Amino acid sequence: MDNKDYEILIEEYEKLNEERADIYPLTFDEYVDGLRQSFSKPNFISAPIEKQIKVALRWISEGRPLMKYYNAFKERDMKALNNSLYETAHLKQICNTAGTGSDHGFYGMKITPELLAANMMERVKILLPKENGLGSYNFSGTHIANLLMCIIHKDFEYKEEALDLAEKELEKKIPEYVKRWIKCMRAIVIKDCDMFNEQIIAFCKSYMKCKEFGMNGFNKRFCVEAHGLYNLAIWAYDGELKENINVPDIANFCQELAQYQKDNNYGAGEIMYVYPEELDVCNRIMNCEPPRMYLKDAGKKKVLDVDRFEQEVVSSLSTFRR
Repeated sequence: MDNKDYEILIEEYEKLNEERADIYPLTFDEYVDGLRQSFSKPNFISAPIEKQIKVALRWISEGRPLMKYYNAFKERDMKALNNSLYETAHLKQICNTAGTGSDHGFYGMKITPELLAANMMERVKILLPKENGLGSYNFSGTHIANLLMCIIHKDFEYKEEALDLAEKELEKKIPEYVKRWIKCMRAIVIKDCDMFNEQIIAFCKSYMKCKEFGMNGFNKRFCVEAHGLYNLAIWAYDGELKENINVPDIANFCQELAQYQKDNNYGAGEIMYVYPEELDVCNRIMNCEPPRMYLKDAGKKKVLDVDRFEQEVVSSLSTFRR
């Protein structure tokens, strides 16, 4: 990213703030003020601790990641940006208590990108245990998750089937950025570095043009998913490919962040923001380790056992001591 790219990122976030300051606060203090109002509601205060935790998990589920990224970019602080990725990835995983009606293919395009961008590879294994096998739902995220499992679990027994299913998905009419995403994953699985270097650039370009719900001028210009793909390629097969993986030279990929992560041996970040005492449940959530995600039977298919996950998280937080 050059100076102009940083300036555009700042401008785009501040536009979002002008439109919806409640969703896009400028500072952590503004975000905390909003949480204070929610946490001070009588029906929250009077609720049992288990209920409070369940509600808190929803309210803090992302921790306003774009605000954190915005401030890191504003200060050109790559350590803060790396820590912000860590916090976002952690919160998305630990607060993952809403039923999705699907299996772990849901994570192909959700949560795992942030975990990979934050270099939290072991966390991906908790979210996508190899014993869960291939996803049984036929949508693009399933095929991305299947290919990710081939890489994360080097002894994954369904590799060839995952590759075949991904090829069939590419024959469908799907968004261009999704097609490039699958091709990036496939390139890592088959260890084709030239293909990966070509496809990640194409992915970033098509991501910039994406008009799907939730996309805006800021997150299109900081492509977290591309950082996840790049880090995965560097990490895969004990670093076997890394010497032949290029740093993407494109405006919505932060080369400075990639260099910072390399200089710090691709280690995960750390907690950066501490909540005030009256919101200490948020600090407990930040310090809680997520349980494994299981699947459960749902007729002929299996779905995410989010009820079990939520129960284990709530139980852990109810007795948590920092």
